[in-house]
Amino acid sequence: MHTEILRTDKDNPDPEYVREGARILKAGGLVVFPTETVYGLGADSLNGEACRRIFEVKRRPADNPLILHISDMSMLQEITESVDKETVEKLASVWPAPLTVLFSKSSKVPDQVTGKSPYVAVRMPDNRLALDLIGELGKPIAAPSANLSTRPSITDSRHAVMELDGKVDLIYDCGPLKYGIESTIILLSKHGAEVVRAGSFPVEDLREIFGDIVVSDVARGLRSADTPVAPGMKYRHYAPSKPLLLCSNIGLFRQISSDPSLKNRVLAIGINNMLDGCSINTISLGNTYPEASARLFSSFRQFEMSPEKLAVIHGFSESGIGLAIMSRIRKASAAQIDSIEELSRFLS
Repeated sequence: MHTEILRTDKDNPDPEYVREGARILKAGGLVVFPTETVYGLGADSLNGEACRRIFEVKRRPADNPLILHISDMSMLQEITESVDKETVEKLASVWPAPLTVLFSKSSKVPDQVTGKSPYVAVRMPDNRLALDLIGELGKPIAAPSANLSTRPSITDSRHAVMELDGKVDLIYDCGPLKYGIESTIILLSKHGAEVVRAGSFPVEDLREIFGDIVVSDVARGLRSADTPVAPGMKYRHYAPSKPLLLCSNIGLFRQISSDPSLKNRVLAIGINNMLDGCSINTISLGNTYPEASARLFSSFRQFEMSPEKLAVIHGFSESGIGLAIMSRIRKASAAQIDSIEELSRFLS
């Protein structure tokens, strides 16, 4: 199929391009659009057949739910049931932001969107083009990240073109995005709030809004959920096509990256101060955790195009955005290694 590629400013989009995207969505087409976190692969959320095409194009398991993106609070009332006034007021003070909330879904939401779960995931993206596109459509857009399933999420439109040209109707070419890691997903109940997917909205900030927050092992990337109620809970995600190994400690990462015998065989990915003195090739994640967040998925794709057989990456402190970074690394890694001997087994 022919894919239309429209280059525009994500913060000040061409109104005609916005109308074109909405026209395609209304006709049941698929549109790749930017958010503040990653690029999404969008369809009309109330069109079950269009949403089914998302799963088909991405090769996504049917029980892996989608997120519904809204542009104003009135849309929330149409797609959810029994949202209390206090929650609406809290979200109105926070959104737009990289925060997704699970609600009981209304009968208007097709089962294809939620994987037959009773919950629907909703957020309001902090991106002008996305908000204008949703507003022009006049209803929420259902969208997962625009990568093929299990692949690294797409944070730069050039990767969207490489991966989805010929598979979707329209790609907005808007360059790199701000955060680079998907939204945080929370489940609210009478018992409090639980993070089911760590993301770009820090838990520390959530506690100021919702009080005590439980962070599940699923959210940390330590285990998978048997029955996912939100994206990122069950299946392997974000993985490059070659093995990425998480070093269990900083000492092991430095030992590997300073070994000249591993040059052109092993690649090191990390923060700049962790790459000082490296004897092997490296990919920099910048100087700060926010920079690492923005560059993480693109570094995985850069590694795929390198000659090295595998890559090692160090761990991050699990505070602030570090929690989301670590959850993505754990899901993307082929294994966590504790010694040079384990590395050698992968090389052989």
